[in-house]
Amino acid sequence: MAIRGDFAFSLKCGKNRVVALAASFVLLSATGSLRAFDTGHHWELTSQVMREMGFNDEARQTTCVSNWMLDYYSSSPTGSKQVREDLSKLHCDNLYDAAMGRDYLATFNANSKAALIEAATGAASDREVLMLLGAVLHVVQDTYSHSNWPEYFIGANALSNYTWYGANGRLPASFLTGSYNPHDYIGRKVPCRHPEHGSYDGGLHKDAHDRAYWAQAYFLAYCASREFMESFRTWLPAERWESLKNTKLLPGASWELQGDIRAAFGISLWIDVAGEHGHWKGGQSGHKALFVKSAISFLARSSRNARWYRMGHGYSPLLPGLYEAKAPAVKRSDIPPGLALKRTTVFLRVAGLRELGRPFDRGVAGKSDFYLNGAVYYGTPVPKKTAGPLPMGLRPVTEPDPAWEGDLLEVFRDRVVQEAAELTSPWRVLAIADDARLATSGGILTFVLQVGEEDFGPDDMAPLTPGHEKGRDKLHSGLVLQYDAKNKRVIFPESGESFSAGRGRLITPKASPSRGVEMSLEVYEMPVKGS
Repeated sequence: MAIRGDFAFSLKCGKNRVVALAASFVLLSATGSLRAFDTGHHWELTSQVMREMGFNDEARQTTCVSNWMLDYYSSSPTGSKQVREDLSKLHCDNLYDAAMGRDYLATFNANSKAALIEAATGAASDREVLMLLGAVLHVVQDTYSHSNWPEYFIGANALSNYTWYGANGRLPASFLTGSYNPHDYIGRKVPCRHPEHGSYDGGLHKDAHDRAYWAQAYFLAYCASREFMESFRTWLPAERWESLKNTKLLPGASWELQGDIRAAFGISLWIDVAGEHGHWKGGQSGHKALFVKSAISFLARSSRNARWYRMGHGYSPLLPGLYEAKAPAVKRSDIPPGLALKRTTVFLRVAGLRELGRPFDRGVAGKSDFYLNGAVYYGTPVPKKTAGPLPMGLRPVTEPDPAWEGDLLEVFRDRVVQEAAELTSPWRVLAIADDARLATSGGILTFVLQVGEEDFGPDDMAPLTPGHEKGRDKLHSGLVLQYDAKNKRVIFPESGESFSAGRGRLITPKASPSRGVEMSLEVYEMPVKGS
């Protein structure tokens, strides 16, 4: 997703001026094709890696916000041309052959290492180091979602842990990335018949989860992000690493961070201008009124994180030499080592969703607007004890609050699908489980899925299991299922039902017939093959 705002507003601006500027922002937001993993994918894979490595919420969220802002500030017409051109270099686009790819990645690797070491051992604050880290990880991840690397090393039904780091900086002879709005600084014309980066309907990219090879690119990006973070740890004094993991923001910076999180979720979910219709995890989630609201709030606040990109140009140390031929030789010892990560990777695909009984939409007209929230745990979690209804709705737009307590693997939110009482293959979850933690949990992964119907005001949570109308608490209105990795089975602990897992084996749990939704899904492991 690539929209950008470059107005530094004071909160003292008059309301009319803010609205006028936001309207200008909307009218000018002709963003064109996809630019990177949709926001949700960048956010969640970065978040998972940092959770695994012990980073607290403020550190993790600051890095995720920066990862999003690199996309946001790459193309928005309300920003300066120079910032747009600078940031256009940080997506691994327009690498027309392996020689260009080798020079680009070697240069970026050297720049990012030097920049992070200088920032983390100098006077930069923890927040500024994490902002730089978020920008670096964005490029690390785009290497796989924008290139033909996933197709080169693995087929469509398996995953590979063989990253550029694992290859010691070598690239296959046929390596390339798609063309995307080439700039003069590239120095070469796009070769004849070179593949375009593309949009949701075509192109080389794997940015959205309904694209071919998305799962392969996502897993490679996860592995490479973890490998980079493990090396980053060794570059720093131990006390600075611990400081970053336990970042404590000043109250004002913490308040601004929460606003930036709402902007990342809200703008990406609701964008509905110039043919763009949502960029959280695929299209169909756009909503003009909510997009304008999110844009106004973000532009008016002008957080210090936004100024790091827009005015401070904190990403600048990453740029020298990119897209210049014949990059300086890089010692293999300077390249983060590949880890050949061993993971059990479970793919859950919601193949269909159908509204039952009374419609959920409470508007004047139209069909329901469903979305998916959820979390994955090692072993068996337990419901949280809460005094009231759970805050699982989309407003305020922020990270979902897991409704259960346990050994958390990941939290996820999938897109809203607007105006659809019946959906076909709307959502996907890729659970990447550490084998050692999975073994201590008895080989059990628990998925907690909650389907919501987006409304103005509190969202309706759709019952997915029988018994909701007999006094079931809203906490249990979702669907709990477990994947048994030892026996390759899917278990519904509340009903005791058990099914064989496997690609193409659709499972349809029983649902409340008078007001609920019927969900069909498939669950299966994707084998991981090394180099």
